[in-house]
Amino acid sequence: MTDWPQFVETWLARAASDRRLRAIGSGTDVAFTLRSDDDVVWIHLRDGAPVAHALDDGFDRRVDFGLRAPAAVWDRLWADVPPPRHQSLFALLSKVPEFGVEGSREALAQHAHAIARLLELGRPGAAADPGDGAPADLSEVRGRYVRVERPLCYHD
Repeated sequence: MTDWPQFVETWLARAASDRRLRAIGSGTDVAFTLRSDDDVVWIHLRDGAPVAHALDDGFDRRVDFGLRAPAAVWDRLWADVPPPRHQSLFALLSKVPEFGVEGSREALAQHAHAIARLLELGRPGAAADPGDGAPADLSEVRGRYVRVERPLCYHD
């Protein structure tokens, strides 16, 4: 990340106006750090919106957990089209050994979907608002059963 402070400001401004994050994060109250090599940001997320942040590790503030990874991992996560194993928080947790969690894994688990959406918003195209939020028109969709017949195959 070449300009970490500017990236953080833009990212969190995008997150502050994201309706999906507010819906997913209703009732959240979590503070965490995100570390990318020598860069770090402390974020307090409440009711699905970042209410405070600082470009330090929150030494004198509440920190429930921390996410850490080399800058290359974050760059892949925040790419326009992330490569395999770097598409989401859950992919990073399960498939990228350089990605780590510090502190309470329970707090991360309790707020995982809100944190996952917040991380998605690091991608510039991720904040595309679907408009008025109305569900898609499904009036033309018809459900029915289809009978499928196939020959039985026996193996000796």
